[in-house]
Amino acid sequence: MIDQPAFMHSILDSEFYESIDAYEPDSGLLDLVRRHLPRDAGWSVYRGGYWTQASHESNVRMIQGWKIHLSASRKSARELLDRTVPIFARHRVGFKFLSDENIVAISLSKNAARTAAGKFVTVYPESEESFKVIIGEVYRATTDLRGPFLLTDRPYKDSKVVFYRYGEHYGVDRVDVHGRRVAGIQDPDGNWVSDERRPAFHLPSWIKDPFEGWEPVVKPKDGVVMLKDRYRVEKALRFHATGGIYRGVDTWTGEEVIIREARPVNRADGEDEEGFDLLRKEARILTKLGPLGVTARFVDLFQEWEHLFLVQERINADSLWGYSIGFSHGSSDIRPAYVVRRLRNAVKKIAIALKTVHDNGVVLRDLNRNNVMVTRDTEEVRFIDLEFAYELDRDDPVVPGYTEGYASPEQLANEKPHPGEDVYSLGALIVDMVAFTAPGLQLNRKGILDAFEMTLADYHLPTQLRRVADGLLEPDREKRWDLDRLLREIDTVPLPEADVPVVAVGVRPPPRPAPSAALVTEIDRVLHGMSRFIKSHTTLERDDRLWPGGADIFNTNPLQLQYGAAGTAIFLGRVDGEVGAPCLDWIVDHLDTKRTPPSLFGGLSGIAVSLLELGREEAARHALDAASASPLRLERAELYSGAAGWGLANLHFHQRLGGGAYLDRALEAGQYLLDSQRFRAEGGYWELENAGIPLGFGHGQSGVATFLIYLDALAPGQGFLEAAIAAIDFEIEHRQQLDDEVLWYPHVDAPSNAPKSPHMRHGSSGVGTAVLRGWAATGEERLRRFADVCALTISNRQTNKLWFDYGLAGYGEYMLDMHYFTGDELYLNNAYYLAEAILPFRIEREDGVAFPSEDLMRISTDFSSGMAGIGLFLHRLSHHQEPRFLLLDELLARPGVEGEEEKPATKAEALAVSAA
Repeated sequence: MIDQPAFMHSILDSEFYESIDAYEPDSGLLDLVRRHLPRDAGWSVYRGGYWTQASHESNVRMIQGWKIHLSASRKSARELLDRTVPIFARHRVGFKFLSDENIVAISLSKNAARTAAGKFVTVYPESEESFKVIIGEVYRATTDLRGPFLLTDRPYKDSKVVFYRYGEHYGVDRVDVHGRRVAGIQDPDGNWVSDERRPAFHLPSWIKDPFEGWEPVVKPKDGVVMLKDRYRVEKALRFHATGGIYRGVDTWTGEEVIIREARPVNRADGEDEEGFDLLRKEARILTKLGPLGVTARFVDLFQEWEHLFLVQERINADSLWGYSIGFSHGSSDIRPAYVVRRLRNAVKKIAIALKTVHDNGVVLRDLNRNNVMVTRDTEEVRFIDLEFAYELDRDDPVVPGYTEGYASPEQLANEKPHPGEDVYSLGALIVDMVAFTAPGLQLNRKGILDAFEMTLADYHLPTQLRRVADGLLEPDREKRWDLDRLLREIDTVPLPEADVPVVAVGVRPPPRPAPSAALVTEIDRVLHGMSRFIKSHTTLERDDRLWPGGADIFNTNPLQLQYGAAGTAIFLGRVDGEVGAPCLDWIVDHLDTKRTPPSLFGGLSGIAVSLLELGREEAARHALDAASASPLRLERAELYSGAAGWGLANLHFHQRLGGGAYLDRALEAGQYLLDSQRFRAEGGYWELENAGIPLGFGHGQSGVATFLIYLDALAPGQGFLEAAIAAIDFEIEHRQQLDDEVLWYPHVDAPSNAPKSPHMRHGSSGVGTAVLRGWAATGEERLRRFADVCALTISNRQTNKLWFDYGLAGYGEYMLDMHYFTGDELYLNNAYYLAEAILPFRIEREDGVAFPSEDLMRISTDFSSGMAGIGLFLHRLSHHQEPRFLLLDELLARPGVEGEEEKPATKAEALAVSAA
């Protein structure tokens, strides 16, 4: 499944992210409400895609107050509205409700935001007195109904559907540095206070609960939660309005267990409850399969109070995703034969375990890289998360749903389950164990499989693995391989003869051949195909987006550089030489300086830089002036959303337009950074309040250092360069050494299981971006050598990420930086090598060429996670001297081009990177 926030915006369109507000609900609930709210009585009803609003002409717009929330399931929604809307009509109180039963079901799905889950109706009383009267009447009208528990609210008396909290009505909301709306209210002195939705009831400090005597929740003694006087809950792994998953201990045996919970949303006895039925089904399957060693072992199933609990063995295991990373990553000593042995062994174990499942009459229907576990001690396969599983000897309804990329055509059509569905998913898992790209199979089957084949070649793995994957991924179930054939074929996959490391080793990127004429021609064709695709999907008639962008565009603003129109327009401007006036007019007309933060990537600073490059100087000045008036501009240090990004935008304006005002603003940002920098033994750093010390280019020390290096070039001798080098030293000291490679956690003190990144936003190519410019500014040879170590790290193109922030486009931009500053063709050839790995992912359409976005499941044209970032790299690759977008390298020397020939570094010298 796609994670929040993308989940809500992936429901309506299988190719692009689309606002959930574009949904067209059926009219059933609306018609019911209108029967109780005659228009000639002063009522107006506005139907949106997600919420439908009802208000009376006498309603007063209040900033804040008590709110009544009514919870419902899909089955109870209509009855609940029919009973309560007459009460709202009689009191002429405004309210809103989820627009239809489909939206109710979506709000209760496990991927929906837990703080909103189950909220079917919201009522806005205009005084505490009316609040108390209305909630009492609603309570009496709904005593026999029940719904999901609302995590943010307090239940009224013993009601199962009536809840309340204090918070915003129309509110005094703000936007944060990322452009996301932050709900707000006012304290008695008129000060702004965040109205944060927490997964627990919370009151502002100055508000007293008018029903304080009705506290329904009894907190356990000493914070210990015991179930059935036997199972001690240790930690909530996931919890939601309809249930949760917890880690616990069986106090009778001392065994660690996983506890799954279902909460009733329709009836107290658990009858007609989908969640209860699913847990009982899972218990039956675990009872059957657990003793056979292919699932967790069943421990207990019991009902306590009104909730049903399933207790199962906690498996000491890694997900297949984590396990298979070790096939090709983790050591420079890994050879192709080792990869094939590990892969063959894993495939055989999964296939044998699946045969056991199928022989016992079960189809799993959700076989993905997170639901297949491999035990740490014996490397045996276990299947978990049996929500979609189907028992072939029963006639139960099929649970609709799937994980994108792993589902067969027949599962997508919700046909009667068949073991062949799991076989198809196993084919996707083989792709995942090598290339980690299976989620994209539904959108871009050809591209994913072609890229898989390229990865096989890069690793020197046998091409027969592609044939195996194709056999399992056959769309026609009648032609699809079965497990017996797979077990025969996988044993015939030969061990590779190549005895070379599967990843590059050394102190700098390996030599690559110069690009072929065919590759250069194909890059040019793809670039113009991308331009044609983007222009064909221009939507001037919309207000929420100009071109298809990342999911977050609907939660922020449509112009921003990161996910919105500004970055896409820059790509079109550089490839085509211009952007059509209607598109630029759209951007200017939709510039909302009051609702857009000053940020470089999420707001006005980045929009301003883009408009300036595209020739809309007046609008660009207006945007940057608004950014410069925002108090958020100096809220944090970082490049993407902080002072460094705002300062960099002003340097762009200074360079292009001249005058002292823009340089003065950049100096203001620089002084803020000098004043807020902290120091310890590793170097200098900036930290985020309540969020630790970030690392990397986007949010950490490297992006800030890059801005300060440019600022020093224009205003030397003020300490900016020294602060930058101290920040670079801090980043270097916090590297994670993996043989010859260097990676970074996203922040200092990250847990050991946090991802270590080679990417631009936080990782090797982003840190290298700053280190390389530190060398250009100082000539320090240690920085030049470390820049090469970063380049070596990203010279391996085996990644499932393609984009600027994360993946090959960001890698390629850094490799082109190395070529620009050193003049060495080695880096240019490596950049072409990286570009070659992007091309198989292209999606050829009649209207042009597209690429998938950061999850591989949808198409996006944006800069950070979509086509514009890819395209800007490919265009710069074809125009070697074109400046990297957003950076100001013309301010710096190019030591490798203008100075003497450099001596090659030894491995010891390259890794001797600590600050002198």
